[in-house]
Amino acid sequence: MKIIDAHAHHFGKAAASVKEKFLTPAQQWYWDFYQIKSPKNIELADYLTAAAKMQVPVSVNLPVAPRRYSPEKVAAINLAAADLQQDNWKTVFSLGTINPHHNLATIKEHLKWMADDQHKLYGVKLHPLDWDAFQAFDPGDDAYFPIYAEMAKLDLLLTIHCGAGLRGGE
Repeated sequence: MKIIDAHAHHFGKAAASVKEKFLTPAQQWYWDFYQIKSPKNIELADYLTAAAKMQVPVSVNLPVAPRRYSPEKVAAINLAAADLQQDNWKTVFSLGTINPHHNLATIKEHLKWMADDQHKLYGVKLHPLDWDAFQAFDPGDDAYFPIYAEMAKLDLLLTIHCGAGLRGGE
């Protein structure tokens, strides 16, 4: 049996330099379940070593751009995700991110960049939770459907984080 860590948050070289690293709940579970001492700031290489030991050969990287992030910061997150995927081909598969509060023209630029042959991110993760670190939007609002249509046109996957605190579930 092969296991995929389908909800990972790996950080590229740029984030590593500013110590923006943390364990996702799934990563923490692996570390706890196998009684591996869990460092506060895990390096991708450490994660991949532990994952291989636990027969988890693949992870899906799901970055998110908080609502306060500018188009330039969103682009930097996507570049880090694309670099990480390229550097760890067949081990890490990355989606990209957008800020759904940006104008549609800006979002389309980000989506086109993700879908091009050079970067080839697999899709987009959206995080509608109404907390500062997330995106605070209702994914069922008709205003976001043009974004979804553009993603479909570019053959990009969409994953939407689900759970408590979603604006659409209020």
